[in-house]
Amino acid sequence: MKRIYSIIPVLLLAIYSNAQVGGSQIFTFLKLPPSARVASLGGSCIQVMDDDVANVQQNPALLNPQMHMQLTTNWVNYLADIKFGYFGTAYSLKKYGNIAIGLQYINYGNFNGYDESQNPTGVFKAGENAFNIAYSKSYNKWVNFGVGAKYIASNYGGNHSTGIALDAGVNIRSGDSLFDAAVVFRNFGTQIKTYNGVDGKEPLPYELQAGLGFKPRHMPIRFLFTGTNLQTNATTYTNNNKPKQVSLETGEEIITKVTTAQKIFSHISIGTEFILGKSLRLRMGINPRMRHDLKLDEVRGLSGFSWGFGFKVKRFSVSYGGAMYTPGITTGHFSLQLNLDNFRWAKK
Repeated sequence: MKRIYSIIPVLLLAIYSNAQVGGSQIFTFLKLPPSARVASLGGSCIQVMDDDVANVQQNPALLNPQMHMQLTTNWVNYLADIKFGYFGTAYSLKKYGNIAIGLQYINYGNFNGYDESQNPTGVFKAGENAFNIAYSKSYNKWVNFGVGAKYIASNYGGNHSTGIALDAGVNIRSGDSLFDAAVVFRNFGTQIKTYNGVDGKEPLPYELQAGLGFKPRHMPIRFLFTGTNLQTNATTYTNNNKPKQVSLETGEEIITKVTTAQKIFSHISIGTEFILGKSLRLRMGINPRMRHDLKLDEVRGLSGFSWGFGFKVKRFSVSYGGAMYTPGITTGHFSLQLNLDNFRWAKK
């Protein structure tokens, strides 16, 4: 007998990931922010090339020699006791390029299982993870190419599914390092094994993104503009459970239309990073699509806004990022990165 599984984790995951365009994709956890920094910048960061290893999960073209021997760990206590995180490290092969490996995971927790007759079948666990490897190579001082591959495994109470996905990106940086432009194809792949081994394969949360980053000369701030889900126009959300409104004059239902501006901004996330000296960073972001889809009719509040900070010392850096979905629902993201190359044992 088939078990009846809860769909709550999938719905909660779709809140932040922006992955379920059309609502029919699997492995949507791949679009969750891999670090507190990404979360605080609106959920996307595909155009910043520095020593942050977690950015490789966003765009493999960001992998560069500055990430050599950096080890990052990120964790989030998400909604409804869901937990997810990311681990990663990188190594420079000097003139031969750079490589990085990482593990992304999500744990939905324990659930009570039932069969089709509502008879208890016991407690089961649900979770997913993806192991990824990336490689990058510079074409010259300004252009960096990167590719990545992921092996994905999913388990819902004994029902397993696997898949593979590929990423490919390019990043272009100006000679003065004040301007960045990036394009990345993410999560293009296929499901290898379906959950029940019978039904047809389901699509992965593939996405085309493009981004621009600009730091005005002599100003301690960086602006980030990222275009998301550029492969489709179907990004706006319609709440079919919302009570219908009827015109008092004609008695006909009032249909709310999606404006052109809403369609445009549903593809954009905006982030700002304040660079206060060599060690401190303050960050803010907004995701207009999240704000439109998850705001309350009575109170909009700070839905779709995110914020955070980061500080760095010689051997490690710490970051925190917060994001608000609807008023009263906020998550916290924590990141720690160690520079293993600065430890004496690593040098030996």
